[in-house]
Amino acid sequence: MSDENVDETATRVEEIEETAPKETAAESSTKEEDDVITPIRVRKPSETPSTRSRKESEAQVDEEPLEDKVPEPPIMTLDKVATILLIGAGCLVLRSLVSSLGCGCCSWLIAFTLWVASSIAYVVISSKKVLPCGKSVLITGCDTGFGHSLAINLEKLGFLVFALCLKDGDGAAKLRDVDSANLHVIIGDITKPDDLKKAKKVVEENLLEGEGLYGLVNNAGTSAFGYMEWLPLSTFRKLAEVNVFGMVGVIKTFAPLVRRAKGRIVNISSVSGRVPMAMKSPYVITKFAVEGLSDCLRHEMKMWDVKVIVVEPGNFTAGTSIYT
Repeated sequence: MSDENVDETATRVEEIEETAPKETAAESSTKEEDDVITPIRVRKPSETPSTRSRKESEAQVDEEPLEDKVPEPPIMTLDKVATILLIGAGCLVLRSLVSSLGCGCCSWLIAFTLWVASSIAYVVISSKKVLPCGKSVLITGCDTGFGHSLAINLEKLGFLVFALCLKDGDGAAKLRDVDSANLHVIIGDITKPDDLKKAKKVVEENLLEGEGLYGLVNNAGTSAFGYMEWLPLSTFRKLAEVNVFGMVGVIKTFAPLVRRAKGRIVNISSVSGRVPMAMKSPYVITKFAVEGLSDCLRHEMKMWDVKVIVVEPGNFTAGTSIYT
């Protein structure tokens, strides 16, 4: 290329630079800031739009109040209906007594008014809710069944729950998956005093100073099936060790904490504790013992304002692991 061509090219470049619009200093600085402040966002392969929407929906569920998560119990249940009918029967007996005194003209009105007033009062009192704030509950036998479900539901309601599991298995893992500061999983055998002492230590460490247990639920138990002559004596001893002496050990260990809170002790018995049946003698005798133990304990704890409740479920074998 000749020198004339080089000079001509340089002249054209200078002309283009002079005619092109020049950026001001402010525009240049703004552009630099935009380049720094607004980086290019690269979406991760795992973060698809559907994934983000699912996360947002889960976050919304977590933010929902507890009332939306836990269904409200029905106001009227079968046991309440039975009690109301029983009240009505009592009012009829009272009406007969009033009629015998020569007040037959108003006996029906008196009986009906008393029945309605008593029934309304009963429904109102029985429907009172317990506020979970500042209340803690210890439940045994939380591996499966009643104890497992009760621990999860009480945690949802806002109680501080201590779930005692026999084994560190699937049941304990599912309870830990709840991932709540109000649910503490404790592994221990209720028939071993050392395990009960360790469990009590865990409970005391997580309670406030001077705070007690509002509830103690003795749910742990086992069962056996067969004719009495065919079952070895060791089976009877095993069931008595768990269902009776294990319950006694739990009560003796945690009764001071229950007294401190003026709480309640709930012993899970069975209809087998009232109605004996064939081929279940090892289980039946332990549940009769639970009934007697609870009646005696109720008298002893009355002076401390501690309630003792017995729950007598029917046949829930399919929903529990009571035979394992």
